Amino acid sequence: MGSYTDQEEMKEIRNEIIEYMPSMDSEDEIKRIDIKNYRYIQSRIDEIDFEELGIDTDKVPEVRDKTVRYYHKFRDKMKMGGRDKENVVAICLYQVLLEEKIPILTSEFMDKMSVDLKESCFYRIRREFCRELDLPYNVDRSEEFLRRYLDELGFSPGPGFYKRCLEELEQVDRRDMSDHVLAVVVINIVKEIESERSFTQYDLNDVSGVSRVTIRQRTFEFLD
Repeated sequence: MGSYTDQEEMKEIRNEIIEYMPSMDSEDEIKRIDIKNYRYIQSRIDEIDFEELGIDTDKVPEVRDKTVRYYHKFRDKMKMGGRDKENVVAICLYQVLLEEKIPILTSEFMDKMSVDLKESCFYRIRREFCRELDLPYNVDRSEEFLRRYLDELGFSPGPGFYKRCLEELEQVDRRDMSDHVLAVVVINIVKEIESERSFTQYDLNDVSGVSRVTIRQRTFEFLD
């Protein structure tokens, strides 16, 4: 564990790691942690506004714990410089958000986390990260985006409307659509089927960022 030799300090650090990462219950795992890097990622994660990322307060310890674990696992496999470490922390957290099915776009996440990378570079490092740790690169969050956009529309759908949306999600051909685009298109499809007039394609564009051209074209493809 780095250059720490004093037994009392070692014990204090060990207890701190266990408290900060509750699932870190293996002595071997704890011994492999580089204290300098542990301090770095701890301070970095403590700066994160988890609520702004859409994470419930009661989920924060688990999300933080998994992020730290992923960071150390990836660090064991890769040599990282200072800037790389900053970006890898963000990628580890993004992976956890995917697994928790938090409906946040990559661009939104990068902006909130002040990630200093082009999206293409972020995706490239994520692919490498997922490959090295044998993690899923994609997680279906279409239902979570569906709920998010209906909520942001200020629209309170009846049980029939929402149930129909879920049915359409199961039936539609994704055609290489991302989760958030699929969610928007399904909402618009059901809107047309149900003749719902309380929101428009302009409103869908406002809450999702998906262009009205894309919404119209994709809806037409599915309803044709």
